Amino acid sequence: MLSREARAEKFACILWVSVILITYSFFLIETDFQAELRNSISMLVAIAVPCFILIYLFIQFRHYHPIAAYLNSILQLTVVSGAIYFDTKAYGAQYALSSMPPIAYGLVIIVTAFRLRPFMGIFAGTVAAAEFMMIYAWVSRSAFDMTPELIEEIPSLGWEVTIMKVVVLIGLGVAGSFSAYSLRKELYNFIASARQEMRLHQSLGRYVSSQVADALREDNENALATQKADVTVMFGDIRNFTQFSNSHTPADVANNINDFFDRADAAIAEHGGVLNKFLGDGFLAIFGLFGAKGDPRINATLAAFEIIKKTSAPLSSKGMGVGIALNHGEVIAGEIGAHGRCEFTVIGNTVNISARLEGLNRSLKTQLLVTAEFFDALPEGFVKPLSHGKHNIRGIPDSIELIELLEIQDASAIP
Repeated sequence: MLSREARAEKFACILWVSVILITYSFFLIETDFQAELRNSISMLVAIAVPCFILIYLFIQFRHYHPIAAYLNSILQLTVVSGAIYFDTKAYGAQYALSSMPPIAYGLVIIVTAFRLRPFMGIFAGTVAAAEFMMIYAWVSRSAFDMTPELIEEIPSLGWEVTIMKVVVLIGLGVAGSFSAYSLRKELYNFIASARQEMRLHQSLGRYVSSQVADALREDNENALATQKADVTVMFGDIRNFTQFSNSHTPADVANNINDFFDRADAAIAEHGGVLNKFLGDGFLAIFGLFGAKGDPRINATLAAFEIIKKTSAPLSSKGMGVGIALNHGEVIAGEIGAHGRCEFTVIGNTVNISARLEGLNRSLKTQLLVTAEFFDALPEGFVKPLSHGKHNIRGIPDSIELIELLEIQDASAIP
C-alpha cells in the first residue's frame, strides 16, 4: 500500500512541475505584463518547482512517509492560491475569483481521494477554504477593480457567495474523505480476499495436484465432472523401500520418500502430467488431462526417464531403486468418493493394467515397463526397447508382449 502511495506522490510531483513549467513558458511569451508582476510570478515558480522536486527526491531516496502526501497537498493548493492572486494582478478580480482558477482547488481536493487516506480530503478541503478566504480578503482590499459597484454588478464576488464557495470546498473535502474511506475499505477487502484465496489454493495444492487446484479455483463446473478420456497412466514405486524403512528412523524414511516424490512430481509436471495420488512408497500419475499439449504417451515416456535419471543415484546409494510402468487407454476421470468427501482420480481397466505392469518390474528386474501396443504407438527410433516376451496379465484375456524401455535413442524422432 505504501509503495503504491509513494508512486502516486512521485507522479503528482512530476505532473505539477510539468504543468508549472509549461504554463510559465506561455507566460514568458506575453510581453505586456508589468515587470513587478513578472518578477513575482517568476519567484513563485522558483520556489514551487524546487519544493516539488525536493518532495520527489525525499520519496525516491528515503522511506516513504505519509507526511509527504500532506506536504504535497499543501504545496499544490498554495500554487493554486498563488495563481489566483497573480491572475487578479494581471486580469482583475472578476476573472480571478469567478472563473477558472478557483476550480483548481476542487481538482486538488478530489485527487486526494485516490490517496485512500480518509482524513486527506478534509485536510485538503480545509486548507483550500482557508487559503481562498485569505486570498479573497487580500484581493478585496488591494485589487484595482474590486469596487462596490463591481460587487453589486457581479454578486458572485461578494462575501456571501464567497462563504458559500468556502463551504463547497470543505464539502468537497468531506466527500473526498468519504470516498477515500470507501475505496480503502473495498481495496483492503479485496486484498484480504485475494490473500485468503491464495492461502486456500496453496493449502489445496498440498492435498491435490496443482492442475486440480487450478480447476477448482477457476470454479469451472465441468472441469472435474466425471467423463471418459484417453490418457496415459503412470505407476511408480520405490524398490526395497520396506527393507530400508525397517532399518531407519521415521525421520529418515520420511525425508527420503519426500525427496523421491519431489523429484518425481517435478519431472511429471515438466512434461504436462498430473501426479494424482501418493500410494505409500509409490504414486499414480496421469498424462493427457486438463488441456495438456502433445501426445500423452511421449510426454509420459519423457517424464519416466527424467524420474529415473533424477532418482536413481540417491536411491541406489541407499540400496533402493525405482520401477515405473506406463499404459494408455480409456479411463473414467472425475470426482469419486463418499458424500461430502471425494477426490479427483481415474479408474478403469487401463489403470488396473498399468498397476499390474508396475508390479512385474520386480520379477522381471526392469525399471520402465510398457506393453508392446504402447511401444508401437511411440515414434519409430524414439526409444531403445528390450522385449521380455509374452505374459498373462489379469484383466487381459490374451497374453501380451511386455517391452522394457531402456533409454531415449533419438529425441529428434518426436514429431
